[in-house]
Amino acid sequence: ERRERLLWLGVLFDGEGHISLRMGRRQLIANAGITNTDVTTLKEVVSIFEALQLPYRVNEITRIDARHKKRCWQVVFGSLKRVREFLLVIEPFLIGKKERAQVVLSVIEHRYATMDKRPALGPRNSVKDDSWLVEQLEGLKIYR
Repeated sequence: ERRERLLWLGVLFDGEGHISLRMGRRQLIANAGITNTDVTTLKEVVSIFEALQLPYRVNEITRIDARHKKRCWQVVFGSLKRVREFLLVIEPFLIGKKERAQVVLSVIEHRYATMDKRPALGPRNSVKDDSWLVEQLEGLKIYR
């Protein structure tokens, strides 16, 4: 049953999911999640995340365009650690977003491997100083 639920989640994530990386002033910022209007679908997503013990948050999307009356929500992971945990679970079940997930995972793993262990209150090297990482982000067309 676990595999079937992950297959279903992979299909849903391929169609309704998002993965993004961007650079803050000195750090890499990751985000991944699923956006949907169907409450039953979102409850199933949340149920799977809870069964996997993946921390998440639910955001209601406020639509600017008044023609869209349906309420919309995002179930999201908003840190390098949480995005990594989610992608490690879901990546084997992806098709359309598989390559992107693999690149994002490699960027996160690279950042963890090269991130300075800073002393208390000391500066950390900027991700912008890491040419390999910048090249990967540019390849994903998500460099900002």
